[in-house]
Amino acid sequence: MAGSTVDIGTGATVAFATSSFTGQLMDVGFSMERPEVSSAHMATTAATTNEFGSGTWIAGDVSNVEMTMTIQLNTGQTGTAAQPPIDRVAETITVTFPKTTGDTSAASWAATGFVKSCDVSIPLEDLVTMDLSIRLSGNVTVTAAVTP
Repeated sequence: MAGSTVDIGTGATVAFATSSFTGQLMDVGFSMERPEVSSAHMATTAATTNEFGSGTWIAGDVSNVEMTMTIQLNTGQTGTAAQPPIDRVAETITVTFPKTTGDTSAASWAATGFVKSCDVSIPLEDLVTMDLSIRLSGNVTVTAAVTP
């Protein structure tokens, strides 16, 4: 049975399966886009030149799917857990949503992807953070939360 709707991100986590990269998740977003198709043709009048129809979403075509996240770096980390996986091969990345009251397991989204860019911010008197842009390769596996 599907669980409750999550309306706040506190408690969400991210896991990188191969590199073991970790950090405190501050923000995560998925961007998915499908093509748009112009209906204009050589006989189109000026009044209808900007009409578009929706293209077909092709399962498995993730050329327009990205995940972005901001991570607060953990202090005291060593090895690969402390290094952004910018030089690693694609790996499974799982975002687990917060578990709401009454759920026996939390919802999650998982996909194979690789870090394509990494920006680190070290501000004066504030959190050290890292913004990652991740290109996904394959479908996003959505697992619903479970309520008994």
